[in-house]
Amino acid sequence: TAPEPSIPMTILAGESVLVFRDRMVTVRETFATAPVEAIAEAELLVTDTVNALTESLFAQARELSDWRNTTEPDQSELESALRRYDDYLDRLLAL
Repeated sequence: TAPEPSIPMTILAGESVLVFRDRMVTVRETFATAPVEAIAEAELLVTDTVNALTESLFAQARELSDWRNTTEPDQSELESALRRYDDYLDRLLAL
């Protein structure tokens, strides 16, 4: 059994989260007068959010590859890289 991740994963910055939440408030407000348009906007909002999450997760994963910057990484660098990948995978699977 893998150990629990020690640091909670932050995927999106607080400002991004607020923008997405504000957009949903607008969707809810629009629903009473234009339900079809509101649902279409909600669909777009979810798609935009999934895209932002994916971009953020990929960016975080790319940060793990710093071990590649060393021509010949030693055993301790490789072990450290493996721990980082293992931790990141655990945090991804806990989402």
